[in-house]
Amino acid sequence: MIANLAEIDPKRVAAILYRPEQDADRLLGDFTQDLARQGVRVGGIVQRNFKGANGTKPC
Repeated sequence: MIANLAEIDPKRVAAILYRPEQDADRLLGDFTQDLARQGVRVGGIVQRNFKGANGTKPC
């Protein structure tokens, strides 16, 4: 964790804009995979949701 906000390089901070109907988790996951394929080091967690993953049947 960064102890001093002055240590943050503003050229290395990004934001991703998305519409309410878009799946933000998938968008972030795809984005980070693309960066990783280009050799960029990426850290963090992306939540993945799957219908029926908890054992229920989708309606």
